[in-house]
Amino acid sequence: MKKYKKPVKVKGWDFSQIKVIEEGPNIEYAKIVESRLEKNKTLLDIGTGGAERLLGFALKVGEAIAIDVDRKMIETAAENLSKCGLQNVALILCDSEKLPIMAANIDVVICRQAPFNAREVARVLKQRGIFVTQQVSEGDKRNFKTVFRRGQDYGRRSGTKKRRYLRMLRESGMQIIEERTINTIEYYQSMDDVIFLIANTPMIPDFDFDREQDKLKEIEEKFRTTQGIKTNSERFLIVGKKTADISMTSTNTNKLMHVL
Repeated sequence: MKKYKKPVKVKGWDFSQIKVIEEGPNIEYAKIVESRLEKNKTLLDIGTGGAERLLGFALKVGEAIAIDVDRKMIETAAENLSKCGLQNVALILCDSEKLPIMAANIDVVICRQAPFNAREVARVLKQRGIFVTQQVSEGDKRNFKTVFRRGQDYGRRSGTKKRRYLRMLRESGMQIIEERTINTIEYYQSMDDVIFLIANTPMIPDFDFDREQDKLKEIEEKFRTTQGIKTNSERFLIVGKKTADISMTSTNTNKLMHVL
């Protein structure tokens, strides 16, 4: 049986080395976030990873705060920010369930493919503040998950997570001003690209490269086309605005807590 090349573990969420062709709509997360940023505003990035996306956003605001629950991610983010010379970003090691930020202190909260607490988002936002989140939908990489017979949200109906998030945000005093789901066809140019993706994302929990070579071979045999190895990217976007004050108790009244 063909033996595949063992993937390198990436630091942070920099997947720029992956070669993939996309066909279909794009969620345009960065464009939507940037349209809400101004130099006099404060931005909070929940689940920043290595701050790869935040680097561009931070240039457009007065102050940015980035949190992540993973210490290694925060260390990677610190390295990336240092290379860029950005001085207006505070990094916080913490869980999104309890944000160490004063109530009504943030203009824009963003969250890309990371968990968030809707009540905490609403608590830290200023009145009429904006929340933008992009999340992985249940139908993402469905053909790959079928081969492995497991995966992120495997077997769940598409839209379940989005409906839950919408309900939670509304209950927290947020008005939903935009929401949509997109399904894009992807063609990965080699199995190295596919394996790198599987090994460095939570798509296939407990992926064992050495023991699951047969699954990789099945993916290559079933889904290789003239354009590449075919799969799909299913994402949903929610944009909300804080329109009501819900009584909440702050977990910490300090504005910022630097933990590196």
